[in-house]
Amino acid sequence: MTTVSNRLRTITDTTSHELTFDTQTGEVLASQKVTIKKHTITTDVGKQCRYPVDARTSEELAEILSVHDHWADNLTVEADKLLDLLETGEITAGAVRLFRQILLGLAGRNIWFGKLADIGTKREIGDLSRAGLIHVTRQGKTLPTKVTVHPWYGWRGDLTSRQSYIGDWIDIGIED
Repeated sequence: MTTVSNRLRTITDTTSHELTFDTQTGEVLASQKVTIKKHTITTDVGKQCRYPVDARTSEELAEILSVHDHWADNLTVEADKLLDLLETGEITAGAVRLFRQILLGLAGRNIWFGKLADIGTKREIGDLSRAGLIHVTRQGKTLPTKVTVHPWYGWRGDLTSRQSYIGDWIDIGIED
């Protein structure tokens, strides 16, 4: 409903008729058929609505997260929790150092991209995998290796999303 003055009102009904009437007398002063222009809305649905887990490179992950994570630059690495790993005796100090290096290089959320052979040994990578701290996905020769890390130990981005990732990691369990 559109107000023309204090006494006059203009409305458009559902049949696309525009009526102008006097609010005190109820007299219709003008009636005309109006053409409502239809707007075409184009969207890029699917282009920037992918899931972070579907990213194949750090650039793709940054693009995906740019849509809804305004804290993508915030990195949280839980140093005390890393030290606690040494007390378990299940993994070596070298594996913990490798894990810390991966955490410091997270591209977003709990995902790291790179070449593991450049930063650690097969034994250290195996220790981390067996302990359930990382899940390694080899993506072929042209794409970097994708490592998903346990979100309890490190996270890049909005911390409100982290809790659900921790729950998923614990409930489902990431296996090789």
